Amino acid sequence: MKNNIIAWKQQINHVIKLCVEVGIVLFCSFIHIHSSAKEGAILSTHAHGLSEMNIALENQKLVIELLSPAIDLVGFEHKAKTEKSINKVKKVETKLRKHNDIVSLSGGNCQLISTFIDVSNLTNIPDDHQHHQVHSNKKNNHSEVISKYDYHCEKISELSSITVKVFHLFTSVKEVQAIWITEIHQGAERLNAKNNVINLR
Repeated sequence: MKNNIIAWKQQINHVIKLCVEVGIVLFCSFIHIHSSAKEGAILSTHAHGLSEMNIALENQKLVIELLSPAIDLVGFEHKAKTEKSINKVKKVETKLRKHNDIVSLSGGNCQLISTFIDVSNLTNIPDDHQHHQVHSNKKNNHSEVISKYDYHCEKISELSSITVKVFHLFTSVKEVQAIWITEIHQGAERLNAKNNVINLR
């Protein structure tokens, strides 16, 4: 349980970083999701089949971040050295860039403005966006694949829900621990293929 709580707090810290990025600084200073979330929703430490999704929205900015164990996306966690394994990593990166296959937004008139994919734990190939890296996994022997999507929403108040579609794209992802922060409230929920909608309003 101690490790689970540590992992939960680490995810909270990831969300706070996103909040600062979109400008919800004051609100973030009062976040206490871990005290109000259901105990069953606490994230296990690097559990295979379980990804994290962190969401922050404020004004017209929406940021969605997905962190997944590499083994669930490419089938391994070590550095890709063979041509076959390198191609697997590239294929996953291509899939993750198709944001509409990861999430579907209901309302808000949101347009994707940037995408960041970090597969640096799996390959030695330089990443064009490597200088923007926001996470490091050197603290353990597990590898994560990180994808981040930045949107501009003309009518953010009309963004009613987010449907998580990653389960159909990567069948080894069985659950997603989602945390979301808005200007007025926050929430957390464990999602799966049958329960995959985050209601924001």
